[in-house]
Amino acid sequence: MLETTENTRGKSRLYEFKKHSAAAIVLLGLLVCAMIFVFTRFSLTGASKNALLPYESAAPQSAAPESTSPAPSASPTPVPTESASPTPVPSASPDLDFIKTAVIIDGNRSVVLASRQAAEELINTSVAHFELLCPGTGMMTTLENSVEYVNADASEATTPFEEALSIMTGDASPLRVRTTFARNDIETIPHNTVERSSDEHYIGTRFVSVYGRDGKKLQLREYTYLNGILENLEITEERVLCDPADGLVLIGARPIPADLEPAADFGFGDCKAPPSSLISFSQPVSASVERNFGFYSGAFNRGINYACPNASAIFASCSGTVSAVISRGDLGITVDISHGSGYVTRYSLLASSDLSVGDSIEKGSQVGISGAEGLHFEVIVSGVPRNPRFYLP
Repeated sequence: MLETTENTRGKSRLYEFKKHSAAAIVLLGLLVCAMIFVFTRFSLTGASKNALLPYESAAPQSAAPESTSPAPSASPTPVPTESASPTPVPSASPDLDFIKTAVIIDGNRSVVLASRQAAEELINTSVAHFELLCPGTGMMTTLENSVEYVNADASEATTPFEEALSIMTGDASPLRVRTTFARNDIETIPHNTVERSSDEHYIGTRFVSVYGRDGKKLQLREYTYLNGILENLEITEERVLCDPADGLVLIGARPIPADLEPAADFGFGDCKAPPSSLISFSQPVSASVERNFGFYSGAFNRGINYACPNASAIFASCSGTVSAVISRGDLGITVDISHGSGYVTRYSLLASSDLSVGDSIEKGSQVGISGAEGLHFEVIVSGVPRNPRFYLP
């Protein structure tokens, strides 16, 4: 029983010892951690201590001896290696672009400019000037001269750029700028006009039986210009687009009748009915006739004139094909319509017409618009004007 009690007390003391030892170890660990924190947060060197204690004077340091000049370094002066970049040395002569430059053309000294850049610009601008004078596209331009740029003496007088450009582009320019290009051009083929005497027409009258028409041809031309002036033109290819049509003018040789007063039936004896029933005529405009076919004070009126108001619609008197649309000065716009078998109707004094040569037109369709002087209407049979009243209803 006693032994048991002693064992119990021994275990109790051992337990208390272990308990106090553990607490001491924990306290010791906390102390070590605190010291580590302090040492890592604040350095105990002189500089850090001054920072940590701003109100505490730092320890005095020994002052360096005063000196008027820096002490020579004990280390030798480093020698540059091959990889080191050398200090740039100023050029012995200035940039050529900014010194006086003489322009030598075919061995002759022409002008002196303030710089090489200005001299080159002078020549380039002069070449472009001559090229712009040529009326073409896809041009090939060459400068045939030998041009050199040499340094001029500093004391040599320079020529202002505008004055130098005037020299290079003038009539006495030392430059030879050749420009060539090819172009398609349409050339007119003139028609001929044939005059023939006719007993069907009265003396002193002249009738255009057929209007002439110029032809057209397409030409491929090669142009050569020298300093903007045409030097040579060569036709390398040619193709006819349409042939010319000769005009026919009938000169009257028929004696003038004694009675020159015009009448509505003047010349009916020379008129013949159309050979085909398909050729029948209607009035081209609804208006009164103010001038008949025949002579008026010695002048022959080869049709009839209608007193229709300005801008009246004019209609085709018979179906056919447009054979002429011509502006005839005092006669305004004239439209001819061919009806076959040699029959043609002519509409003059028109202010406008939308028809073109080759158009087909039906009887009663609009030919155009009349002008202020009404309508002049003709019926031409085999090239000879006849009295329209014979054919009109």
